[in-house]
Amino acid sequence: MYVLESLDQIKQSSWIIDLGAFNHIFGSALLFSSISHPKISHVITLANRSKVTSQGVGQISFSLSLNLKHVIFVPNCPSNLISLSQLTKSLNYFI
Repeated sequence: MYVLESLDQIKQSSWIIDLGAFNHIFGSALLFSSISHPKISHVITLANRSKVTSQGVGQISFSLSLNLKHVIFVPNCPSNLISLSQLTKSLNYFI
């Protein structure tokens, strides 16, 4: 079980557009418009080489035109990672 954060904590968290990330990874359940437990948990290796396990997969809606799907939820992850490759693929953009 995870603890829901306050909106102030979410605003203070880091947001990183990551060229090397394979998936979007967010650490706050409050940001998800829908979330479910994954059939298979993802084990994610962080920059410091520690490993964390996902607690869910879902969707985050920033606006009607920007929805991040298949976002991995890792409670208390210090930064929210937006995968540039997933973002451009979902929007049909090329960089």
